[in-house]
Amino acid sequence: MELKTPLYDAHVKAGGKIVPFGGYFLPVQYEAGVIKEHMAVRTQAGLFDVSHMGEVLCEGKDALANIQMILTNNFDNMVDGQARYSPMCNEHGGTVDDLIVYKHSDDHYFIVVNAANKDKDYQWMLNHQFGEVKFTDVSAQYAQLALQGPKAMDILKMNKETEKFYKVFCKNTQSSNGMWEQRFYVDGSLAPSWGYQIDETASVVYGVYKHYQHTKNKKFLKETLTMCEKAIKYLKKYTEDIVEEKNKMHVSYDLWEMCEGTHLYSLAAIYAAFETMEKIYDKIYDDYEENRIKQEKIRKERKEYQELKLKIKNYIAEKLYDKERKTYVRNTQDKKLDISIIGAVTPFKLYTPKEKKITNTIENIEFSVGTCDKY
Repeated sequence: MELKTPLYDAHVKAGGKIVPFGGYFLPVQYEAGVIKEHMAVRTQAGLFDVSHMGEVLCEGKDALANIQMILTNNFDNMVDGQARYSPMCNEHGGTVDDLIVYKHSDDHYFIVVNAANKDKDYQWMLNHQFGEVKFTDVSAQYAQLALQGPKAMDILKMNKETEKFYKVFCKNTQSSNGMWEQRFYVDGSLAPSWGYQIDETASVVYGVYKHYQHTKNKKFLKETLTMCEKAIKYLKKYTEDIVEEKNKMHVSYDLWEMCEGTHLYSLAAIYAAFETMEKIYDKIYDDYEENRIKQEKIRKERKEYQELKLKIKNYIAEKLYDKERKTYVRNTQDKKLDISIIGAVTPFKLYTPKEKKITNTIENIEFSVGTCDKY
């Protein structure tokens, strides 16, 4: 029998389509439809009811020792209030689950586990506890909300944390060639991954300007300028490799981390990064009035970005548009349709929502997937 979250009545009142998920009745979509929901989350933020997740307390003198033993990440350098991700592995090195640990104090940790694995995870912890420790399943006592999207931190007025993310974390984790790897631990060290996603590098540049639009802090643009220029330099090289089919650079994973190749979403993200860099230069150009060399470099760079954006559009038209179906496709490998294609419209604005090829694509996604409402 499925359970109801504390927000169940609010979901029904808001017109949510309720379905069983993870042992709970949860909304799979609202009346506006998943396309508009997708666009809202990609451009602003979305509030998600994740109360079906499981929560476990780990308390006692040996709480940290138990956390260190059952999880693969390191937790002995956490500060109170900090959260850290980790897999929880079995004795053969296989994964029982992945989870998030929040530190309240040295003898008090709050663990969030996946809904479907809650009972299994809790039993694993009980079976492997030792010393002065107590694991308690407190899932029934908690509700959870997740605010996700590019403006989530700005909505929460976390300006200081947002700027620290870009000015400290992103700078410290940027590779010497200008790109960012796929995964990092919160301390900036490289986490295990199976490849990289080029859209992550593009999205950092895109995010810098989005935050500036919220704060209007030009000093922030200048403090992150060198970092963004390094990223753009890498994206220029990557773009030329793709559109000229040199095949010298390693291909990227897609948005879903499922397959490697050349993806429409990734190219749209790069297109947006070039356009974003033009906007950043527009804001700071006059500040270099005394530096003619810098201004000349900016003018030259802007011209290159415009040329590269045109190359991206031409490449997509040739390689990522199915003339028979009259739709865009998600990559050059399997030519399938999925909702990641909408990223070319929102948030990256490579195309406008009313273009015929886009409306045809959305209609075909709706028909083939059966979960998308009309745009």
